[in-house]
Amino acid sequence: MFFIARSRFSFQFLNNHLMLEYYITERNFKQIGDSEVKTKYFAVLDEKTLLDTEELCQRVADCSTLAKPEMRLALDMLVEMTFEALKGGRSVRLGELGILHPTMTSAVQENKEDVTVETIKKISCNFRQSKRLRKALNNEHIRKANIPTKNF
Repeated sequence: MFFIARSRFSFQFLNNHLMLEYYITERNFKQIGDSEVKTKYFAVLDEKTLLDTEELCQRVADCSTLAKPEMRLALDMLVEMTFEALKGGRSVRLGELGILHPTMTSAVQENKEDVTVETIKKISCNFRQSKRLRKALNNEHIRKANIPTKNF
């Protein structure tokens, strides 16, 4: 799949088929009640460098009619509105990325009168990816990285 991105004076075609890469790592496991240590192997995502806010804003600005400062302002406002909604107990759908929703864990109590603010252990935010994102990250777009096995 291709889409057109506007650069300063020309249009470029960008390939939308990027690949996730993994490497194989080994870890020693010892099961409870077993004295033998066994080596196991598994795949670990090879994380690339972080796409930071500045680069994201610049890339969107390069592909749109927004200037970089306008894009940064729009992104900052999106973040503030998202914080406000989450603090108010509302979930936030971020287009075709997915949904952010607030979550809470608390200690279990014998009586409902004992459940108070003090029994709340953690308030957090979870992300539930959309079907489109899940499809975009499926196994068809994964390959083994050209790096050696890592040990932990």
